[in-house]
Amino acid sequence: MKLKYDQYIKQLMGVTGIHGIFLVTSFLTHILLSNYLPASQFGEYSFYSSLIQLFVVIGLFGQHNYLTRELLKVRTGFSKGFSGITRKSLGYSAIAWSLLAAVFLGANAIGWFNIEWPITVLILLITGFIVVGTIRQAVQKAFDQVGVSQLPEKLLFSAVFLLTLSTGVFWLKLDLTILKVMFFSASAYFISQIAGVIIYASLKKKQPPKPIEKASETSNEKPATRWYFYFMSVIDIIDSNVDIYLIKYFEEYETVAIYSVVKRVAMLLHTIIYISNYALGPEVSKLYYSGQIQKLQSTVARIVLMNLSFGAIALIVLISFKNIILSLFGDFYHENITWALYSVMMLAQFVNVALGAPNQVLSSTGFERYNLWVYAGGVLLQVVLGSIALHYYNITGMAIVTLISAFYWNGLTHFIMERKVGVKILGFKR
Repeated sequence: MKLKYDQYIKQLMGVTGIHGIFLVTSFLTHILLSNYLPASQFGEYSFYSSLIQLFVVIGLFGQHNYLTRELLKVRTGFSKGFSGITRKSLGYSAIAWSLLAAVFLGANAIGWFNIEWPITVLILLITGFIVVGTIRQAVQKAFDQVGVSQLPEKLLFSAVFLLTLSTGVFWLKLDLTILKVMFFSASAYFISQIAGVIIYASLKKKQPPKPIEKASETSNEKPATRWYFYFMSVIDIIDSNVDIYLIKYFEEYETVAIYSVVKRVAMLLHTIIYISNYALGPEVSKLYYSGQIQKLQSTVARIVLMNLSFGAIALIVLISFKNIILSLFGDFYHENITWALYSVMMLAQFVNVALGAPNQVLSSTGFERYNLWVYAGGVLLQVVLGSIALHYYNITGMAIVTLISAFYWNGLTHFIMERKVGVKILGFKR
């Protein structure tokens, strides 16, 4: 039977359109900040942004992935209790955020972070806004509302953030400082979350989607609990930002700024797998839990081919127009970012685009615990090799470690996916 995946493609195109606009506004925001903030403060902002990402997953307590999967099980008939599951998720996240706030404030008080108190408070507020919004978005994602969950709010945030920054710089003639930037960021997050609540309230009034056809369980293993999701999410985000943390530890904020600009450009490549996985997750869960493994294989193979095609084109464009792209961020970054650093970072993200689907498949089929151990190994690998590489080769060495890590965890997750789920990246017969 030929796989009908029109609904998936429709969701994918919707997500692509929204994320494409978000990508443009976000990219323009970073260009503005890199040109109007001193390099040291731009590096400081990059560090705070990576810190917020870590705090968000700590505060979420793994609920964003766990909740989506459990609500999908409600629709397939494997479990009951929509309201109870959702309330528990909010409760766990509230406790996690409160503990995080207490520890962060205490650590800052004794000098571990040495961050100004107004910025500390803003970091916690931003974290809280994102945590609450992500829980709500997980519910929407489980009920076929991918196009109206996280991405539109991200788009609204980036648009409001860019608008306030532009107004301050070009109309009010403000001298940007890190405190002002963080305040503008918190305000934009607050506005986007209010809009998200309004959208969510209107969607609840609509007729819910039809239940997915019930089928027998396809896995003999016990699905991962909240704790697995929690540690997996925390280690995943550490794995994504450990390079920034290490550079901050060994180098100055100016070096963090240089590396952050290259990483920001490389994320243009990574956004391909982000968009793909965002829509792929619910589709994988529905096919797997309804026992349609052949259709799952076909879907994964087609999406991998799409990722490879778009990724190759994006890689060629980014490398070919390197000088033009970097000049947008200002002379400081154009002069200090070498070809070696730039090329290695682009290749690392291309590897993620080409081989990144298994991570989402494992996360959506009850095998999240394997991702946990793979990510833990990746963090250890980057910390050990990154510390050595930074000492001898500066940030170019860190970029090489990032490339090595990309091959490590993508290759290992594919091996696990093939053994546990019975799905290959392209489905070729041996």
